[in-house]
Amino acid sequence: MTEAIRVTCSSSDGSSMTRSYKTLKGAIKFATDCVGKTPEISETFGYAVCRYGVNKIEASVPMSKLFPKPEPELEPVREEDPDGNYYPGWERY
Repeated sequence: MTEAIRVTCSSSDGSSMTRSYKTLKGAIKFATDCVGKTPEISETFGYAVCRYGVNKIEASVPMSKLFPKPEPELEPVREEDPDGNYYPGWERY
């Protein structure tokens, strides 16, 4: 049996909420609701803080699992024909 994922959201006013989840999906939803999608993350100390520093998340799993880095957007590659001529619309991703 797997251990539950515990996530604690604490606020600068002293209040806090702790929830336990069986799946990572539920834990991610709670963490995102508390500190947003792109918080400041301290892997060293194991917490994430919202952009304005009002809420903080601590969890029983690494922050990188709760807030995975988004895939980088691909830049279009400019394609040329063998003679070096460029034709608009030939971009590929």
